[in-house]
Amino acid sequence: MYQKTDINFTEVNPVMHSTVATLVKIRDCKSGSVLQRHTIRDSAKQRQEAVSACEHFVTEVVENLRDRFSYKGDALVMTVVSGLFDPSVIASDSVLSSDDIDTITTYLQSVSIKKADLDNEALGFHEYIRNMSGSKTVSSVKDVAQVAVKQICSYPSLGLLAKRLLVLPVSTVDCERGSSKQNLIKTDLRNSIKPASLDNLMRISIERPPCSEFNYDKAYDVWASMKPRRIL
Repeated sequence: MYQKTDINFTEVNPVMHSTVATLVKIRDCKSGSVLQRHTIRDSAKQRQEAVSACEHFVTEVVENLRDRFSYKGDALVMTVVSGLFDPSVIASDSVLSSDDIDTITTYLQSVSIKKADLDNEALGFHEYIRNMSGSKTVSSVKDVAQVAVKQICSYPSLGLLAKRLLVLPVSTVDCERGSSKQNLIKTDLRNSIKPASLDNLMRISIERPPCSEFNYDKAYDVWASMKPRRIL
C-alpha cells in the first residue's frame, strides 16, 4: 500500500523548490479538478528517488556551466593577453607576473616563443608606448595591439601575439552564422559548387556592403562580358 508523505523542503536544494512544489500540487489536486485523472500516488521511496534524480541533474548542470565559463583555459589566456596590451596597465608601469608570462608562453609554445624573450619585449614595448608621440590615439587594447603589429620587426613575439589577439573570436557566433549561410547557399540543387565559389558567396553574404552602395551597372558589365551561358 502506498503512503502519502510530506516533503521536507529544508532538505531539498533551493533550486529544486519550484519543481517539487509543482509535482506536489499536481499530486494533491482536489476532487473535481481537471488534473484529477493525473493524480500522482507514490511511496516515500519513490519520492526520495525522484528528489535524488533531480538533485543529481541540477548538480551536473551547474558543474557543466562552471567548466564552460570558469577562469581557466582560453578565458585565462584572453585575460592575460588583453592585459598585456591594455593602455591603463601600461600607463601604470605594471609588469607581467611570472604566472602571466607562463600562461602566454604556454599558449605560444607551438611557435617557439621563449619566456625570456617575451618578458624582455614586454618591458621594451611598454616603454615605447608610454614615450611614443601622439599617445592619445592609443586609447584601447586594439590600438596598442595594432602598434605591436606595425613594430613586429622590433618586437616579433609581441607582434605575433597581437595578430592572434586581433582575430581572436570571443564567441562562436561567427562560426554559427557562417554555417547557417553555407547551408543556405549550398543546397541540394547546388551541391557541386566549387569551394572557391562557395567561399566568395559566403563572404559576399556575410560581409557585403549595403545594397545602396552596390554598383549594379558594373556587375552587369562583368556578367555580360563572360562567356555565353545556356538559358534553362
